[in-house]
Amino acid sequence: MVDNIKEKIKKAGWDFPEQIFDLISNYDKNFIVSEFTGLKTLDYYHQRINCLGFVDMNNVLDAACGMGQWSIALSLENKKVNGIDINVGRLLIADSVIRKMKIKNCNLQWGNIEDLPYPSEIFDGIFCYGSFMFANMPKTLMEFNRVLKPGGTLYLNANSVGWYLHLLFDRGIKKNNFSNVRTVIKTLTRNLFQKKSKIVVFSHWINKLLQNKGFQIISSGAEGEINISNVLEKPQSAYPKTFYSFPAVLEILAKKND
Repeated sequence: MVDNIKEKIKKAGWDFPEQIFDLISNYDKNFIVSEFTGLKTLDYYHQRINCLGFVDMNNVLDAACGMGQWSIALSLENKKVNGIDINVGRLLIADSVIRKMKIKNCNLQWGNIEDLPYPSEIFDGIFCYGSFMFANMPKTLMEFNRVLKPGGTLYLNANSVGWYLHLLFDRGIKKNNFSNVRTVIKTLTRNLFQKKSKIVVFSHWINKLLQNKGFQIISSGAEGEINISNVLEKPQSAYPKTFYSFPAVLEILAKKND
């Protein structure tokens, strides 16, 4: 099975060190299959960052970079990329892949996106995929605003109502997976108590929050819909636009006010 995974990863354009698969958990193996094979080729990520306009920047932050798939794609089109994450295990995987692929313009650092260890106004762009909704969102946006240069670009996405209905019914009740059911209940409870992290994100709420924290929205839509490129045809979205007729995953492209 491991050999089959390695072949799929290689076919998708990635280069993983052999020893990784002897050290990581089955959970991380499944994550790698999800994010580094099939639709998720290196070319796919490359196309996505082009559609979002994350090209020709001097300094980009991949906020909550995880295993580094977006960092690697960003490094192909920008002068310098900094990746930061709180998960040491995933940072080690990202670092080993980046070294194996001989990428020289991507630096990784341990840290929390709610308290970034960078000087003010240092980044031309911040890219935050799949993690923003788990952080304290108002606090994180204040940090993003602080470290972005005036006019700098911000991309983020967040799980909305449809995703949690999918998690509740399709991945929870129908499969007798009560861990997923509990996750949805906890998330909805946090919404009821007006918490600022680990909640269902609604488009009107996040749009207002961005504007209040000093950002102007350039474009928004379902995950994978934004394309500000005049050249590229946008690749297939990673998620369905809706589940049960409700928005699944939202994405927003914004810029810091001058």
